[in-house]
Amino acid sequence: MAATNYLPARANPTIAEAGALQWVLQMAHNLESDSVIFETDSKGVVDAYMGRRFNSHVEPVLSDCRQLVSTFEAFDLKFTRRGGNSVAHTLASKAYEFPNAVWWENVPSWLDYMLLADVFSISI
Repeated sequence: MAATNYLPARANPTIAEAGALQWVLQMAHNLESDSVIFETDSKGVVDAYMGRRFNSHVEPVLSDCRQLVSTFEAFDLKFTRRGGNSVAHTLASKAYEFPNAVWWENVPSWLDYMLLADVFSISI
């Protein structure tokens, strides 16, 4: 699955990434998914979610995320450097063009190269 969601008035990247996590978890919950893997290039969000760093700006959102995560059988939140997460970065840049898009099985052709690049960089 690939998705974009335009989040207006979220200038802070950490707050925007926490909001993206919340949106994905809510969507997965509504679809009755039993497992979720979320990759982010925001170490601040991962650290705050795991309790390694407190961030009062994102804590209310992450608290909601923790409640949603409790409904899944499996959940993994991974920090991935931007170089290994080019698909997510590209999708984020397309959020203005596709404000609330979800692609289930066939991702847009403009993501094909990025998917291969991410797989290649991870397997090195």
